[in-house]
Amino acid sequence: MMSLPPLVAGLAQNLNFIFYVVNAGKLFAMEIDAVTSVTPLLNGSVMHQKMPLGGFSNASLNGGMVLSLTGQRVCSSGGSVAPNVLVGLLTGNGNGALSLDYDENCGGLDTTLTGLSGTYIVNGNGRVTIGVGASAANAYLVSSNQAFWVSSAFFGFADPQAAGTFTNASVMGRYAGYTSYAASLGTVIFSGEFTADGVIPTGTIIGTKDIGAPSGPSLGVPVSVPYYVSSTPTNGRGIIQGGSYIMYIVSPSKFVVITMNDANPAVLVFEQ
Repeated sequence: MMSLPPLVAGLAQNLNFIFYVVNAGKLFAMEIDAVTSVTPLLNGSVMHQKMPLGGFSNASLNGGMVLSLTGQRVCSSGGSVAPNVLVGLLTGNGNGALSLDYDENCGGLDTTLTGLSGTYIVNGNGRVTIGVGASAANAYLVSSNQAFWVSSAFFGFADPQAAGTFTNASVMGRYAGYTSYAASLGTVIFSGEFTADGVIPTGTIIGTKDIGAPSGPSLGVPVSVPYYVSSTPTNGRGIIQGGSYIMYIVSPSKFVVITMNDANPAVLVFEQ
């Protein structure tokens, strides 16, 4: 068991967790306290921070970071709170300036934006303050270009994007896939095994998935969908099944996806 004493609403609290060791640098942790206004229900990963000599700095964000974020917010004027997911590519210049391209699905309302500019400030302990237009967020660096991300609308993770330009051939071979976090009770979750053929210009992903849905499970569902990856205007952005899904490539061994045109969207993760 692990106990942590964070400040919650300005007051010191004692939060208790059980955890499972993945390796020397990672734990899976789950809080076991009764849920109250000051002891929230928490679970997730705890990762070893690789702080450079002298601490982090703006130079610690220098290159591409693939975002995969989940949350809830009001999607339109007069609307109610709805599930909200985003995948994107944030690129830092190592000196406090950034660019952002992303795809978002908020309760079935899809948004695609490219070429946004913003700023960031990295503290020595790895806390990052990010501003893009009127939007603000914070990140906590695990290592250079790798961070936990939190804002009023999202939480999630940013992975460092591998160097180079990406094509369909960058997504090839066998992948395990699964739903990340469910943003609503209506979210359909899945896990499965898939194979991408890497064919240019249009490839095919085939496989089998097991689905958990509010209506009940569906097991052994076959999958065969086309995909297309481009390096411009956003390096590593891809379209699956004619736009029903949007992918961003982290590396040839990992990509993240969101569902589009879906009132209960989710982030999907595929890894080799």
